[in-house]
Amino acid sequence: MRNIIFGIVFAVFSTGVMAGPWPADSITTIHVDSATDDPSQARAEIYNTMLRVKDIIGARGSASGIAGLDGSALLPLANIPATLVGKSADTLDGIDSSAFARRDVASDFTVAPTINGQGIRTNANIFHGRVAEAGNAIRLPAGWSVSRPSTGRYDITHNLGHQNYTVNVTLFGTPSAFVVPMAIPPNSNNFFSVWMLGSSGIGAGNGSFYFSVYLD
Repeated sequence: MRNIIFGIVFAVFSTGVMAGPWPADSITTIHVDSATDDPSQARAEIYNTMLRVKDIIGARGSASGIAGLDGSALLPLANIPATLVGKSADTLDGIDSSAFARRDVASDFTVAPTINGQGIRTNANIFHGRVAEAGNAIRLPAGWSVSRPSTGRYDITHNLGHQNYTVNVTLFGTPSAFVVPMAIPPNSNNFFSVWMLGSSGIGAGNGSFYFSVYLD
């Protein structure tokens, strides 16, 4: 029996391994599952089993076969399809990543965000910038501009088209005189003024400042 199996194995593998799909289960054990079976009758079943083993080896890396692992026991990228049919590679708990979008402006929210029932401000209605003492812009919202028409006065043009906003101003750096920045109302539809207040009154000196504009 041992010689028969060896001869069959040698005959099968000496013919070479051909690439192909994963084999169907066509292995039978009628003449090899009992101690009373005649080995001479089992030759066809053993030969067929060897062919299936040969098919398994040949199925590595073949269409409808199996994907072999690389030297690190990982699946090579070449064996992963660019598009996974019926599955998305970018899912979290069954939800595709396309459903997770950045939400940072009011128009992005189906329901306006609130805290304790009160609506909160988002980037859509807050503007901020920074102005140097000399009157030049360090950073302004897109389309805004600044000028210093006189000592201690800074006009910031915004073109919001309404007066429903509040301005907060904070000094930074070392001003040329002891001053406190203040946005003095009334607001205009297209600009607001920041004045430097000191011991001698309005326009006592110049200074660099941050500002934030909150829309109502």
